[in-house]
Amino acid sequence: MVNEAEMLLLRNSLSKPGGSWELDVFILPAPIGPKSGRPYFPLCFLAVEKKQGIVIGNQMDKPWITLSQQREAIIQILKNAGQIPRSIRVKSKKVKEILEPIATSLGINLQIGATPLLEEFKASLDNYLSGYGP
Repeated sequence: MVNEAEMLLLRNSLSKPGGSWELDVFILPAPIGPKSGRPYFPLCFLAVEKKQGIVIGNQMDKPWITLSQQREAIIQILKNAGQIPRSIRVKSKKVKEILEPIATSLGINLQIGATPLLEEFKASLDNYLSGYGP
């Protein structure tokens, strides 16, 4: 469920639909947390614009956030990007289920399929976090 009033506000305030994104939600393989607390592996929301091949948005949060909070993180990516994509491709049914009410409300074509740009970026990020990158 999404807040329809918020979706209407987004439709009216962001630029018209255009472009295609790849989006994924995954656990980042690098523990974070306060020095005095227990570390955790953050949940990462990442969106890549396919034509330009650039990261258009990202968010990190605690891995135990609710479905509603996950949807809010995706809405925040849309707000920060300042646009509504024409289509978003995800690689898993789970991510599609998170995104579906937002996509339906905003008229975004949502597809499940390969996300090669996103996977390339995630592999580079993993190498960097593992100490193998630049």
